Amino acid sequence: MSFKCPTCGCLFYDQFIARRKGGKSQRTELHFCMGCTTVFLEPDLFSAAPELKSAAPVKLPDMQGDIGTLQREIATRYWSARATRERGGVPARKEDVVRLRSSLGE
Repeated sequence: MSFKCPTCGCLFYDQFIARRKGGKSQRTELHFCMGCTTVFLEPDLFSAAPELKSAAPVKLPDMQGDIGTLQREIATRYWSARATRERGGVPARKEDVVRLRSSLGE
């Protein structure tokens, strides 16, 4: 999936680097858009936000409806993006996601 910031439309992001005492640098889990500097954890999930938002049901007569489906879709995208990050950017397979979730007690 290619990155596109849902806030400003920029196509580029970078990983946030923190400076420690003594001048040492350390990469963090945070990323930021190079256009508007919005900060996020998962580039793929953040970039997919408009798609997820448009998939959300407009009206829910009760709090049952399609909310469960939407929650499962969001969870699936989150775990897939996280497993992809754990694999160094290589797209995650279903077994990678299952392994990651079970290693974290999910």
